[in-house]
Amino acid sequence: MIAVFAAMAVEVRACLAAVTRGREREIGGFSVIDADDVLICQTGLGRRAREAAEAFLGHVSPTVVLSIGTAGGLARDVDVGHIVFCERIGHESEHGFVSGDAQLIASALDTSAVLGLPARKGVSVTVDTVAWTPQEKGKLLDRQGCRRTWVALPCRARGV
Repeated sequence: MIAVFAAMAVEVRACLAAVTRGREREIGGFSVIDADDVLICQTGLGRRAREAAEAFLGHVSPTVVLSIGTAGGLARDVDVGHIVFCERIGHESEHGFVSGDAQLIASALDTSAVLGLPARKGVSVTVDTVAWTPQEKGKLLDRQGCRRTWVALPCRARGV
């Protein structure tokens, strides 16, 4: 089974377009859409995503976890609609990064190429609140990246 974590409702709705049927249920106190051997969980932003991932993974053992979402537009060479597969994931206020699965990223890039989808590897920096101003985005850009650490940490702890 695949677990998909998305921070915002609009991101969950985008996932639903790829599945045939889904039913809503609760896992670990969080609302989840169960569809086609895929569980889609809306986590919320920042540290709340970690709480959601830890609670969810305490009840379910997926074979793959995907943390998806919209990017904050920090990389100048990424346009709207481009897919970025994250090699490293960090947090705006913490040191260090969690590594993405190299095999999964390579497979995703190959699949994207076959489908003609614009995709590349990149770095993500997790935030607790949306960065709206150029100054806020500049701080994140300095961090090298925008978002997936809070989901990555509990996954790494469980070997997913």
